[in-house]
Amino acid sequence: MINEWTKDVEIIEIAMATEQRAFEFYSAAAENSSDFFIKQIFSTLALEEEVHLKNLSGRFNTPIDSLPLKSIKIPKDINVYYAAFQKMIETPDFDKSIEEIIQMSLEFEKRGEEFYLTSAKVVESKESQKILEELALDEVKHYLMLKEALSNYKKKEVS
Repeated sequence: MINEWTKDVEIIEIAMATEQRAFEFYSAAAENSSDFFIKQIFSTLALEEEVHLKNLSGRFNTPIDSLPLKSIKIPKDINVYYAAFQKMIETPDFDKSIEEIIQMSLEFEKRGEEFYLTSAKVVESKESQKILEELALDEVKHYLMLKEALSNYKKKEVS
């Protein structure tokens, strides 16, 4: 039982670290975007990631600033998410085109959904499972929001 709870705690800490990174990424993306609509999308995503982080922190009584966000290790059994997570940890290159940044964000959100759904299947606690499933659903919403933003941006670029 202790072992399973440890797995729950580790997964939730990874989720918190990931939400923190996503918040930082989307905040920086909004700040660096020259397109008003895209700036608003990234700002909205940053706020939602911040809410996720605060909810996780509150539910699991883990202060946000106690997490080793820069040095957190991703267990190999959750490696489906690793590559996208690493991209968020690295300093993003905002000299890329808006389309490339949105594409990277789409990949991150898709991997986030996969991580949360996979993790929900291995945690012991029903509360952890429910939270992870809710986060997976939010990642799908973020993905769809970004997909629509990309489509609208491309249409605007053509006209």
